[in-house]
Amino acid sequence: MPLTSMETWYFEGGVSSVYLWDLGHGFAGVVRIKKAGDGSKKIKGSWDSIHVVEVQERSSGRSAHYKLTSSAMLWLQTNKSGSGTMKLRGSLTRQMEKMTLHTGQSLVEALKRKQQC
Repeated sequence: MPLTSMETWYFEGGVSSVYLWDLGHGFAGVVRIKKAGDGSKKIKGSWDSIHVVEVQERSSGRSAHYKLTSSAMLWLQTNKSGSGTMKLRGSLTRQMEKMTLHTGQSLVEALKRKQQC
């Protein structure tokens, strides 16, 4: 599914960017999504999510190290007569790493084959 379809379907609009780069024996990439509220119903706010992935193939060519870092940031402000003004701001970051073994072909060989298809 294209990222623009995800923006509309999951996030009802927003702005997204995807960047990928070569690391020699692997690759890295980042996906960023930003969604700002329209200020209707006396509620203002926005949220951002940033996901960074890094894949490094080991020298043996039969295993790879995967690292994923995801962050979400939220800003919210309401101004209602019953509750007054409320402001909320926060962020959350999580990171996961995993080493995987590849059988048969190296990660670079698998990526080259996918590019040729």
